[in-house]
Amino acid sequence: MQVFGLVVEGMYDEFALRVLIEKCVTTEVKVIVRQCGGAAQLMKRVPRVLEEFRHAKAGSNADKAIIIRDA
Repeated sequence: MQVFGLVVEGMYDEFALRVLIEKCVTTEVKVIVRQCGGAAQLMKRVPRVLEEFRHAKAGSNADKAIIIRDA
């Protein structure tokens, strides 16, 4: 199973991107989402969240990490 880490600003981003990832990946996938509550908070929390994703797959790294920030 592939593990994707997804960092987004809000709830709507989470829903849309989770569905997109699940439809695009042909194998079984687990999506771990962290909402940050706005662009400024997202930029502050990215390093900590990426460190968390390093241990997301039974103690090893997530396969992919995607960070989405609104324009």
